[in-house]
Amino acid sequence: EMTLDVLARAATASGPARGARTARGPELLHEAVLQYIEQHLEDEALSPCRIAQAHGISTRSLHMQLAKSRRSVSGWIRERRLARCKAELARPGLGATITTIALDWGFKDAAHFSRLFKERYGVAPGQYRRGVASESSSCVPGVSPSRARILAKTQHDRSL
Repeated sequence: EMTLDVLARAATASGPARGARTARGPELLHEAVLQYIEQHLEDEALSPCRIAQAHGISTRSLHMQLAKSRRSVSGWIRERRLARCKAELARPGLGATITTIALDWGFKDAAHFSRLFKERYGVAPGQYRRGVASESSSCVPGVSPSRARILAKTQHDRSL
């Protein structure tokens, strides 16, 4: 009896994600993976291996899971980190340097971050920060700065 109790506890102690993997179904596992990534973006050691371990699946299964939504694991991590850095750069009055923001969100190198940011958003992080600051200081009455940026980008895209 005691042996069965020990075995039962060991089986359940292997982690809720491992047992939940089969009970949840693929859609819930997919959402759990994305949520895990979102919660651990600041960890520069976040990797496909670590994510897979946390969910009790192989790295191959993890890659297959995200491939269903046409995403790569590393690509999704990079995209979410860039989005978080962009949001930080847009915060008025934030005294953190661009390097600090990049490192805080898991990028290992400021130059690499700057290249990725410019590639993704079409502007260097410093230029983006200065542009957001100047836009927020010259607000259009009745239009939020973010809405004004969207309108300006839409007009720019249409002119091309």
